[in-house]
Amino acid sequence: MKGVKLAAIALTITLLSGCFGPKQEEEVYTVFENAAKQEASLYQEAAELEKLEVKNQELYSKILKDGKQNNEAVQATIEEALQEVSERESILQKEETLLQAAQEKMTDAKLYIDKIENSELNKRAQKTEELYRERFEVFKEMHKVYKTALQSEKELYTMLKEKTQKLKEVNDKVVAVNKNYVKVSEWNTKFNDVTAKYNNEKLSFYKQAGFKVKKKTS
Repeated sequence: MKGVKLAAIALTITLLSGCFGPKQEEEVYTVFENAAKQEASLYQEAAELEKLEVKNQELYSKILKDGKQNNEAVQATIEEALQEVSERESILQKEETLLQAAQEKMTDAKLYIDKIENSELNKRAQKTEELYRERFEVFKEMHKVYKTALQSEKELYTMLKEKTQKLKEVNDKVVAVNKNYVKVSEWNTKFNDVTAKYNNEKLSFYKQAGFKVKKKTS
């Protein structure tokens, strides 16, 4: 199982003093950066999730290695793995709450973008906002498949707790779990790709608007 790693949105952009452009561009900048700030703790949750995924991989491997022959030997490990799955579910919920709040911050952007008179700048701002919405949709889909993967994982551990479980059924569930995590990895890649596009487009908008920007060190 491959862990999820979220690419960070460019929330380290700052305007230097004395470089504000026309009013609407300023407002759009503020909306974009407020959304970024709202996401700041998302990556702390993602880092915690990654740690749990490393731990899970160790438990998962031990359970599959020892549990098929003697499930009594891995009962304690299975309980630990089930608890770890619950912890990951809790983190997913926190991530969803954070990104939903950031998305709500972004909803004001269109009000100001529509008032930008420069057509080229207007188009770039629209593209930036569209990429953010696309990113949010990809994020939701990624979490949807991740939850499915966690559910299949719980089902596998529950099966391994039963003494009478048939080996073929266990093997079939292992295949299902692995397939689900392949899907999670694919959506994770899409999310990071769209994040990179968004960051680039946002920077281009700032530069085209005449803002002097720099990246802070995180």
